Amino acid sequence: MVNSLTSSGGLPHPERRVASPRAAGCLTPSGGDAYNLEVAEMNRPRIKGELVELRVADSNDLELLFRWLKDPSVYVWWGGHPVGREAIQQKYTGLRSPQVESYIIEESGTPVGYIQSWQAPESSCGIDIFLDPTKQGRGLGTDAVCALIRYLTEVEGRLLITADPATENVRALAMFRKAGFTPSGRKTHEGNPICTYRGGGLSFICLE
Repeated sequence: MVNSLTSSGGLPHPERRVASPRAAGCLTPSGGDAYNLEVAEMNRPRIKGELVELRVADSNDLELLFRWLKDPSVYVWWGGHPVGREAIQQKYTGLRSPQVESYIIEESGTPVGYIQSWQAPESSCGIDIFLDPTKQGRGLGTDAVCALIRYLTEVEGRLLITADPATENVRALAMFRKAGFTPSGRKTHEGNPICTYRGGGLSFICLE
């Protein structure tokens, strides 16, 4: 994205693949308990990063999501057009769980963005994210991605994780690279380059 840290909000893609999280950018800092996972209920996790916390999105977040998704700097990378309330209700407030899990990203209790994970075959899944345009540039997106990766691999046992920011989405690409993703030299069937992180015998793959 250009003005908004946004990774494609598309539906699960059968060819998207990636892996477990010990990416350099996602290692727990030496302070100790960053990225702790608090799971009050197995299906209602609150996932803590170093800077942000992820909570499960629900219908109470409809107006918040509507406000974000009518901002051109967000929707340009999230479908290309404003998203209506009905579509938001159906897609981003938890109604697609467990196929798609939706989370609100919070910084000290204040909503700053949205992140989702979606299931794919063979213990794989994908991640999509956008931030409030006014909350960018402080590492919140990277922290949210790293926290969710740790949850998906360490709690859910996912082996492959993908993300697919557009090639022109400079901020999102920088964020994923900071989290440990690197170009692989391969491309998706749409012609977009694929980024990958390899470490600990596993791979993170970013489909740009």
